[in-house]
Amino acid sequence: MKRERQFRKLMVSLFAVSAMVAVAQGYTYHTAVSEYTAMVKETDTFFDRVRYARRLTAFLAEAESGQRGYLMTGNIAYRKPYDQSINLLKSVMADLLANMPKEREEEIAKVKAAVATKMAEMHRTIEVFDGQGYEAALRIVKTDEGKDSMDVARSILERFIAEDLAVSNRLHGEMAAQSSTTSQRWLYLTASVLIGLFAGMAALWRTSRKIGELAAVLEHEAHHDVLTGLPNRKFFCETLDYVIAVARREKRRIAVSFLDLNGFKAINDELGHDIGDLALIEVSKSLKEVFRESDFAARLGGDEFVVIIHSVDDACNVCSRIKEAIHTTTHPDFKGKQLGTSIGIGVFPDDGDTVESLLAVADARMYEQKQAKKAGKTISLCSICQSDTICPESIDTSNGLAL
Repeated sequence: MKRERQFRKLMVSLFAVSAMVAVAQGYTYHTAVSEYTAMVKETDTFFDRVRYARRLTAFLAEAESGQRGYLMTGNIAYRKPYDQSINLLKSVMADLLANMPKEREEEIAKVKAAVATKMAEMHRTIEVFDGQGYEAALRIVKTDEGKDSMDVARSILERFIAEDLAVSNRLHGEMAAQSSTTSQRWLYLTASVLIGLFAGMAALWRTSRKIGELAAVLEHEAHHDVLTGLPNRKFFCETLDYVIAVARREKRRIAVSFLDLNGFKAINDELGHDIGDLALIEVSKSLKEVFRESDFAARLGGDEFVVIIHSVDDACNVCSRIKEAIHTTTHPDFKGKQLGTSIGIGVFPDDGDTVESLLAVADARMYEQKQAKKAGKTISLCSICQSDTICPESIDTSNGLAL
């Protein structure tokens, strides 16, 4: 009788411990997922700031290059990159202003003023060159008004980029540390329960299995997008860095395709964020169906995706399949609204030899495609599409499917 009571007490204790472990496990999992989701959103914000600051710096440099080329040669061909960059600068400046925090308002105002001064100086030199010639334009350039404004804007933007990248890297580190710490904590708890409660092996085995599943989930989420299941930015950058190293060793070219959805904002704003999330999920499913085993796709954040294409010769064909897959993505909840995509391609080593440089080139080309579509124009997808005959020279942008 005494032994039975002791056995019952032991079983009650085992069930109580198992219940507490299950409750603690569920609470920790919920907390970890919530914190991870918040970190992802915060990282996306910093990434957008860096992206717009880099675009502004790049378009300023392209505009100045076109201006200098025109002043030195008088060749009207140099006016085209100048005019395109000036138009894009206005749009990028608006995006930058909309995404910067309040504490940077004063410095952003300086950037805005410096950019306006630089644009005015470039416009004035071209007008003077057309009317009075090279020497008169050169005197304006030698005042260094444009150079000083350019230096002010570049200095502030480079500091913003460095600060935001530092915060973004810190957040990525915290996300990885969170996954590792949670896994270790639960593994230690499992070992303690197994040693102290050997008689409850069956119940503790179930608990240990769930702990292992939790660790696997957290490990997966540290490298994958929670919403779509695609690899996330961190996993993509690590993979692209490795692929670049292999391509450099084998002396071959690879391509990075940068995708931005057209029509997504209308779905997200008009039908609600839940339908917007559904659109991202459906697009991810469509992309997975057209990818080959050798392709690697990831979601950077928002409605932006990237693809690593191991063979440059296949780059434009892959992008055509992606465009068609997104175009055919539909769902009754979309209420007839259609999705499309703008795509830019960066080629290693032609356009850069680092993860950052390839992403910057592909992003800039994607942005030019999107702006061209809004203006009802068509432009080349990338340098390889200009030099080879991989894809048509003219891309139809009337139905929202511009590459």
